[in-house]
Amino acid sequence: KKGDLKFKCTNSSAIVNNKRHKIVCEVYDVEGIACNKILWKRGDTGEDYSPGSFNNINVTCREITNSKIETTLEILQVTAEYFKTSFSVIYNDPLFQTKEFQLSIPQEYTNSVVALQTSFVLLCSIVLAFIL
Repeated sequence: KKGDLKFKCTNSSAIVNNKRHKIVCEVYDVEGIACNKILWKRGDTGEDYSPGSFNNINVTCREITNSKIETTLEILQVTAEYFKTSFSVIYNDPLFQTKEFQLSIPQEYTNSVVALQTSFVLLCSIVLAFIL
């Protein structure tokens, strides 16, 4: 008996201009689940990614059991645009069901906080130099 498809995704927050960022999704609870029915979709451009390598994006998929697969979307170089769009993992089985699971990349601001502190120190020293 075929079950109801479920998604479980994990991804950490990413920092702009940091290297790789991975989103890992388990798609499970359906017998006979297969990687050739997996697709990732980028929200803003509508681009589809099946497992393989694309410009700045790698998609992998592996079959863990008869009813569970793990698929990964990896962004090789994170730029600001990736925080503005959603990504969906889509399981497309015309004979059974098509399900979409949407997620977005949380942004971490640690880099920009450091940059703000640096410019503030610089500003203070300019003001001090001006007063003296």
